[in-house]
Amino acid sequence: MAKRFAWVAKSVGIIIGLAAIVGILAWLMGAFHEKTPPGKPEAIALSLPAGATTIVVQAVEERVTESAIGTVHPVHRVNVGSKLLARVQTMHVKKAGVPVSAGDVLVELDDTDLQARLAQAKAALAAAQAERDQAEVDRDRTKTLFEKRVEPKAALDRAETRVQTAEAGVARADQGVKFADSQLAHAKVRAPIDGVVIDKLVEAGDLVIPGRTLVTLYDPGRMQLVARVRERLAMRLERGKEVAVSIEALDLECRGEIDQIVPEAEAASRVFEVRVTGPCPPGIYAGMFGRIHVPVGTRREIRIPEAAVRRVGQMETVFVVLEDQTLQRRFVQTGRRTDADVEILAGLRSGETIVARARDIAR
Repeated sequence: MAKRFAWVAKSVGIIIGLAAIVGILAWLMGAFHEKTPPGKPEAIALSLPAGATTIVVQAVEERVTESAIGTVHPVHRVNVGSKLLARVQTMHVKKAGVPVSAGDVLVELDDTDLQARLAQAKAALAAAQAERDQAEVDRDRTKTLFEKRVEPKAALDRAETRVQTAEAGVARADQGVKFADSQLAHAKVRAPIDGVVIDKLVEAGDLVIPGRTLVTLYDPGRMQLVARVRERLAMRLERGKEVAVSIEALDLECRGEIDQIVPEAEAASRVFEVRVTGPCPPGIYAGMFGRIHVPVGTRREIRIPEAAVRRVGQMETVFVVLEDQTLQRRFVQTGRRTDADVEILAGLRSGETIVARARDIAR
């Protein structure tokens, strides 16, 4: 029984202690104090000091925009691959980030076999040409004899056929030379565009097969921001329309043009992929984080100079000038800030006069 009583007493003590802690936290958070709503005036016995600057509060129309996050991608990205089964002989690309020009040799493959095939094809062409030349000589001799009625017409026809066959052999051998030459040209892998190397995937001595990517390039002069836009916002966009773009890492704001709206939403998130081209000057890199800002309308808002707001702890006040040139301290609720001014969400009305610099009023 004593143990049970001790357990109950201990539990009650813990509960009382927790209640005390909760009560103290609530008191510190102002739960037991009267809240001061924005706009509630506080009477002060002050007149407008001489030389104090005042301004008339005006509500202005401001554009409202919504943003969608995205990632910077190159418009033109190229995977440069091999067309041959060969070993890498020389790797001219040393590291990623190197600029290259169209036509520059990036990789040289071992071309020993290809050189031999080209020489063989050229020899076959020479043999075919010699056979054609001999066939033409025999045809001309047979034609002369036919005109002298020494050889029959059938002999002349056979000579003509032999020439035609020899010419076809020459054409076939010539195509073989061209094919061997083109295969040899593939041993030098060249850059197809002006760009920058993103990655190199082989080293000297590696065996590569047709279709394997050796080097990846992209054109840094043509970048795009690929953003995921919710469906209601995407319906406001049109191809060719300009939108504001921001790249936060570089603190850049610029304009971009909507190049493509993928006509299919993701089933899970109901968002569309929107591609905006031409955002910002050179210096933008693939993979950077960015936003597009889409205008959705306007709203009236009040903005006043930052210096007109006095802060004491978490409270923000302004000094309103009354008709008798006395001052009234007014609690306000602020919103978005810029370098020069601040948005007033509650506490002021358009047409009221306030002190432009709160520090002009003595505490």
